[in-house]
Amino acid sequence: MRKVYTSLIFIIAWFNLSAQSLTYVPKSEKENTIIRQNTRQVNQQVQTRDKPHGKALIGFMAGFSMATNFYDYGTLGGEPPAGFLPIPAAGFTFDFESKGSFSFLMGLYFKGKGDKINMADYVSEWKFPQEPGSAITAEAEGSIKTAIYWIEVPMAFTFNIGRPNRLQFGVGPYAAYALMGKEKSDYTINYFLDGAPLTTETVKEEKDLSLVNLMADSEAEEGVRQINRIDYGIYALLGYKFSPFEITFSTSIGFANLLPFKGDNLFSATKSEKFIKSFTPTLTLTYFLKK
Repeated sequence: MRKVYTSLIFIIAWFNLSAQSLTYVPKSEKENTIIRQNTRQVNQQVQTRDKPHGKALIGFMAGFSMATNFYDYGTLGGEPPAGFLPIPAAGFTFDFESKGSFSFLMGLYFKGKGDKINMADYVSEWKFPQEPGSAITAEAEGSIKTAIYWIEVPMAFTFNIGRPNRLQFGVGPYAAYALMGKEKSDYTINYFLDGAPLTTETVKEEKDLSLVNLMADSEAEEGVRQINRIDYGIYALLGYKFSPFEITFSTSIGFANLLPFKGDNLFSATKSEKFIKSFTPTLTLTYFLKK
């Protein structure tokens, strides 16, 4: 009988050990399940962090433009050659990034525009009488610099490639309002008659431009150069953004005539008036504030 009890006790102990080992398996599976869930949560957080989110960026922009003007004098002819003027640019950039690849960019820029006319190239195109005994020619050196400073507001729809560094390009309209302008003349023209020196003209002066709203001032002093202070056109950009900076090449192509309308040609049937339109390529560096 004692052997029977001993056998029963052994069998019960063996079942207890087996039960304990069996209950440990679900515990391991539970731990593995928890680990898998935590891993998925971490992966989801990483993916969510890496996904593009809509955000608004504010940046400070500084750089320079190589400004020039396009001239069209119609039937009058005699347009000066285009020349580029280095001039500063600065301001604020607002970039509203969407959750996708698109964004909307606005700017509030203080930008210089204008041009530099090389008088040697300009005078070389002048036509003089070439009759025997009175053949007149001319040579020149120096330049005429026109610098006009504007408040420019561009608005562009942009497409972005890459993340976090991104290639950005876009296009849209702009409007601008001129604040002040100067014209600096520093040149000499030598005239020759049949190859012999005839006379010399030297100009060295700096004067303010008269800025008007569309219409020329009929009461302005003679010799004062008047410029239309309202400009508008197309703004295009190509940039590379590497947070928190962006290098941008942009261009403002003006549609407005910078020469104001005169009362006598506003309703004229003959279109012989002159046109001057701005063209301003600009290279800038923008620093975006961190959110």
